[in-house]
Amino acid sequence: MFTFGVLGAIGAFAGLAVLSALAGAVSLVFWVVLLPFRLLGLVFRGIAFLLFLPILLLVGGGIVLVVS
Repeated sequence: MFTFGVLGAIGAFAGLAVLSALAGAVSLVFWVVLLPFRLLGLVFRGIAFLLFLPILLLVGGGIVLVVS
């Protein structure tokens, strides 16, 4: 009876290991597939920052003039 419990625990551990490996493989595939979109998002975020930079410089210069 004790043997069945040990075998069940080993089987559960093996099943968990297999499911974890499958989840890792699926996660890796999704990461590779979605990587171009993440890079594209970084490019758009950088372009938005470059477009907003002159406004930040004007506001910062105005604050410096007001404070000093």
